[in-house]
Amino acid sequence: MGQDALLLAFLFAICFWQLDTGKDMGAGVTLGLALFKFQLAIPFFIALWIAGRRRVLPGFAVSASALVALSAALVGWRGLLKYPGYLLALNQTTGVGIAPDIQMTLRGLLTLFVGRSPYPGRIHWVLVPVAIGAIVYTGLIWRKAGDRFLAEGFGLAGIVAIVTSYYACSYDLLLLIVPLLAMLTRPDGAPKADKVTRYVEVSGLVLLLFTPAYWFAKLQLHAECLMTLPLLAVGIALTRRLSYAGMEAVAERQARLANGQGPG
Repeated sequence: MGQDALLLAFLFAICFWQLDTGKDMGAGVTLGLALFKFQLAIPFFIALWIAGRRRVLPGFAVSASALVALSAALVGWRGLLKYPGYLLALNQTTGVGIAPDIQMTLRGLLTLFVGRSPYPGRIHWVLVPVAIGAIVYTGLIWRKAGDRFLAEGFGLAGIVAIVTSYYACSYDLLLLIVPLLAMLTRPDGAPKADKVTRYVEVSGLVLLLFTPAYWFAKLQLHAECLMTLPLLAVGIALTRRLSYAGMEAVAERQARLANGQGPG
């Protein structure tokens, strides 16, 4: 499994590069090509659009439409329209299909504590508003922080897309490599962080990179979903970084206005 993980990471890396160079429409086209993992691509696109990168919409629409047309040509419109029902049936099949407890998602983590419930069980009613709220909030704080904090916003949007997804595995974390490396190697202008933020961020990254922890959760505890916790820790740290950056940006604008320099 995970044969398409490298392709997904490659597309997200291209998307990051295009956003970094101001080619938002190209980023949208690239992101639309990642719809073979629609449960990750669509939440990420929504957060990106809310963050103010509005030109991604036409590019995303073009490539998404092309993929839908290609899929319909391969399997027919009837087969395409039956696909959502197939996914729901797969989720409800005992012994096969999607096992939440092996997913690095909030759904998997909640399943570990309350047990697996049939769709649309109590877990799903909790996750829908949480997912929507997290996606919208990510876009808003990214927008307030500004485009120069692309690495932090991109990384947070990726984490939110993964943990709120209905289906995501460990290999899907590959899409986070580029923004996290970009964030860690930035010499100047990085969002300031307090000790708590740095501690939470480093702790989460260490646990994610410490493979014995993953194998212990997988082989001994039979609960890969526990690795959602360090992923959430990194997400919380990035949220704090963007929030501080947003507050600084607001303070700078207010200072300019007070000095009669205009909003800038």
